[in-house]
Order: sequence, then C-alpha cells, then structure tokens
Amino acid sequence: MNVLFLLGNLYPYSSANAECVKNVSASLSEKKIDVHFLSFGEKNLILRDDNYHTVKAFRYLGNSLYRGEKNGLTRKMYLACCNMFEPPFPLYSKCLKNEFYSMLKKLYAIYRFQKIISVIQPIEAALAVADFKEDYPEIQMIVYEVDSITDDPIYDSGWRKLYKKKSLRIEKKIYDCADLVIHIDSHEQYFNDRYYDRWRNKFKISGLPMISSKYSVDCINNVTSIYEVAYTGSLSEKWRSPQYFYKLIKNISEIQLHVTFCSRGCDEMLQKMQQESPENITARGYVGVEEVIKLYKSSHLLLSIGNEGTNILPSKIYQYISSGLPIIHIASNNDDVCIPILNKYGNCVIINKQKTLYDNKRELLGFINSGLNLKRFDNIVNAFVENTPEYVGNMIISN
Repeated sequence: MNVLFLLGNLYPYSSANAECVKNVSASLSEKKIDVHFLSFGEKNLILRDDNYHTVKAFRYLGNSLYRGEKNGLTRKMYLACCNMFEPPFPLYSKCLKNEFYSMLKKLYAIYRFQKIISVIQPIEAALAVADFKEDYPEIQMIVYEVDSITDDPIYDSGWRKLYKKKSLRIEKKIYDCADLVIHIDSHEQYFNDRYYDRWRNKFKISGLPMISSKYSVDCINNVTSIYEVAYTGSLSEKWRSPQYFYKLIKNISEIQLHVTFCSRGCDEMLQKMQQESPENITARGYVGVEEVIKLYKSSHLLLSIGNEGTNILPSKIYQYISSGLPIIHIASNNDDVCIPILNKYGNCVIINKQKTLYDNKRELLGFINSGLNLKRFDNIVNAFVENTPEYVGNMIISN
C-alpha cells in the first residue's frame, strides 16, 4: 500500500503537526506500508526526493508570500489587499493550493497512492486533495485535522463571526469530499453538534499521537542546589506567554529554579529576562528533536504553559507526559484544555493564574518539596493508548 501525507513545514524545522505525522508514519512503516510526504521545502527547488526516516519526502518551495514565512513589504501589501475583499483567516492561497495539486498529480502518476492524507494545517493541502478526489474518485481521501478549521473561540463574537461563515464553507467542501476525517479529542465536544450529523459516519476521534518512548527519561538527576526546568515549543505574548512563570520564580527565594527555553516566539522578552536574571533564565531558541530529548534527560521538571482564549491543545503536552518527568503547568483558568489530561497523568502541579501569587508559590514549593518522581513509560502507554502513533495508524489502515 502506498500512502501520501500532505503537510506544511517538515524539514529542517518541523511544525508541531509534522511531529505528529512523523510518529504516525513510523508506525505505518513498521507495518510495511510505503509512506511518502509532500511538504513545503526550504530551498528553491521544484522537487526533491529524500529518504527521510524510512519515508520518501518530496519537498518544494511553497510560496512563502502566502504562508507568512517572509515578512517583507511585498507580503504586507498583498495581505492588506486581501483583507479588503476577504477575511485574513482562514485566508488561503489559491496559488498555493494549485501548487499542491500540481505536485500531487505528478507524484500520483508515479506512485498510484491508495490513500492520500491531508494534514490541517495547511488548509491549502486539504483543498488540493479535495479537488484531486473529484478528479480521481478511486483514491481514498483522509483528513487528519490536527488543528480544527472552525473550532476557535475567536469566531464567537463581534465582527469575527463573519470569519466563521467563510471557514464553514471551506470545511464543508473538505468534509464532502473526504472518506475519513480524524479529529483530535480536544475538539470532540464541538463536533458533537447536530450540524455535523451529515458527516458523522466519516468522523473518528483520536488523541494527539505523541506518546513515544523516544521522549522517555530513565531517571531524574540528583538535585544539587538548582532545579533545572525545561520548556520546549512555541510561545506568544498574546496566548502563551512566559511572563507569569518568570514573575512567580522571581518571588521564590527558598529554592533556585533555572528554566531553559528552547522555543519559538517571545524572543525579545526572553532575552530581556535572561539579561535580568541569568541565574533563572536561559533562552536557546528553537532546537531539533534530538536536542529536546537531551534537554529532558538533564532536567528535573518540565514547564507547560496553557493557551489563553482557545481550546487548541498543545501537542507537546504528550511529549512531556512521555518523558515521565514532573510537570509544572501554568493555566489561565479552570477551563484550560490541558488540565484533565494532566490530572490523568498525575505527576504534575497546576498553577492557576486566577489564584494569588502567594498561593501559587506555596503550591509550587509544596509540589517540589514533596519529592520529584518519575512515571514508568509502560504505565503511561496503558493510560494514554489513544495517544500512541499505533492507534492513529490503525485508524488509517482499517478505513
């Protein structure tokens, strides 16, 4: 069986969605299924074929003008013109969709894929596969909706409700053409709405497939005088800021906490924090998976920061859980989507920003002083079966 995944950034800097897909593709490869990727490229090449972790990866230069990889004047002028005629999100590029379609057609002529799986985001990939399915009905179209097109609180009020109408039209086009749609469990309640009954027989629910032994830590290093804390993943001043945790640890004198941030976003903020408190903060910027694993093995705790104003689940939460390490989670309120998952994991402390700084300080110190424990990986797998790559892989094969 030949399977093709369409996705965004894969190499050298994988998106969070791409990390999910790589885990699933590895499980498929173990079952002797030929897996291929079609993704954005990092160089100005029409097509390049690489052996990438037992799969063939075809990369091309996705038009960065449309996808935000360049922030020059030309792109700003383009987006300003687009905003005059249609909402900026879910803004999609017909040019980029056509590029995906064209490349897909070339590859299909060679490999005759039985299953083509579009990963959202980018939305252009799913629209390209929908068009391709109309022209080649014999292929099976699977939508792996890691990020929901429409389930976002940004659409719930004011003039942004206009965005919802646009996104629902795009979503309908994709769902009508799809043979299978895999949703992430954090969006399950949203898709239980009666509006989605027309596609109910196409829907399946899974967790993010990030429970993997490659992140597992064998032991926690002895604490000398400093507790080493690691943060990996994206940051944002608007929806995932490190500011509160920095303020919290600056108010702790009983122990010393040192946080290493391997992240994208909030670069200026982190640099300022590092200059003010080098004993507490190290900002390393983005690093690859191999460096992330090394960082986990040298850390005593992991820092998680919940998203504000959205129920999108950060995929790294399952990487953290896979490690078995204690987790400090910063939640903006009691509705944080990570809280039920972390409570199920158990080896964590929830720091709720709605509480006083004094109460949160006591909560954190109590958790650390009670002793740091490591969870066994086999126990983690038993508790989070639906978050294993094999679970999603079996969905794809059995459909």
